[in-house]
Amino acid sequence: MLPHPPKILKSLEPISLQNFEDEIELKNVSLNEASAESPISARNVDISGARFTAVDLYQFRLNKFRAEDFTITGGDLSVVNFSNSTFIRTEFTSTRLTGTNFTECMLEDVVFTSCKLDMATLRYAKFKRVIFRGCDFSETDFSGSSFEHVTFDACTIDKVRFDQCAIKSLDLTTSTIVELYGWSSLKNVIINQIQLIEVSPYLAHELGIKILADESDTGELKK
Repeated sequence: MLPHPPKILKSLEPISLQNFEDEIELKNVSLNEASAESPISARNVDISGARFTAVDLYQFRLNKFRAEDFTITGGDLSVVNFSNSTFIRTEFTSTRLTGTNFTECMLEDVVFTSCKLDMATLRYAKFKRVIFRGCDFSETDFSGSSFEHVTFDACTIDKVRFDQCAIKSLDLTTSTIVELYGWSSLKNVIINQIQLIEVSPYLAHELGIKILADESDTGELKK
């Protein structure tokens, strides 16, 4: 089931980062090639029908941020605190999200394309109709999150945590799995046969299954 795309008008009102303040509502706006001298902190920012391009929000604190019908292309959102935020019909494209905090966020009809999500925190987030396409995950944490109609398409997954997740449908079949933690909670995840062979040692380790390296190990088991 594919995500529903954002609905954005062709004509948008330009804004600056100075518009970011507590409880602000920004509708049908655009923000291009913007950066701030120091990080901005603003709670309950509500953005809809907006397009951001090459925007630097490094270390911004945007708790309870709400974005609906929103696209962001390029730019740096590293270490941004989006905890307890909501993203609906949103697209992130070629965006740096290193160390970004999406804890307890709701993401519905969202697409991440060619994004860098290394060391990002997505704990206890809710994902529904979400696609990660060509993204890099390293030391990323999805622990405690829920997944419904979610696809990792042609992504690299390395040292990623999925502990205690609730999964209705999560497709990893086209991605490269280097190392993944939390296999015991990945019921309903979809992988291909080659991936199963590659990850079987990690899966066996989590389940406490001993794998014999050679026939000489059988003697130890009989003792």
